[in-house]
Amino acid sequence: MRAIAPFEADPHAVICELVAAVEPELSPETVKQAIQHAVASKSAAVRLAQALEGGLLTSGRAEGPASVERFIRNLQEFGAVNVVWPPCSRCGKLRPLTNTNGAGLRVVCLMWQQQQDERLGLRGLRQQRHSALRARSHGPRGMPLVFQGRMHRGPGQ
Repeated sequence: MRAIAPFEADPHAVICELVAAVEPELSPETVKQAIQHAVASKSAAVRLAQALEGGLLTSGRAEGPASVERFIRNLQEFGAVNVVWPPCSRCGKLRPLTNTNGAGLRVVCLMWQQQQDERLGLRGLRQQRHSALRARSHGPRGMPLVFQGRMHRGPGQ
């Protein structure tokens, strides 16, 4: 039988302890509210707790899941002053880190993808593929196609 790690049993308690060590003036209720804004499930909270145990609250490193950056941003909105919002690992901008690069670092810009495409000779292929998918699922001017009297909205809609 495998022993359950503390962050798997109660990730919210682990996160509250980690934040209390860095931000003692924040109440546990405030931290739990920030957790709820950052993650939607217990498994996501477990991943957040695992990442935060590595010191990501104060390091400013753009690593781990996207919930780390969202959680730190929420803590700052609730008045935290000692946590460090991670900048883009590529360009250094302080904006929501919506992408990852090939090394697992969080980035806001896609310059690394464009540079990688140019190195591999794939420049423009992504745009062509996107245009082909759009043309296949939509009629002229992006209007949805109608199949047998039913509206077809295309993939992902």
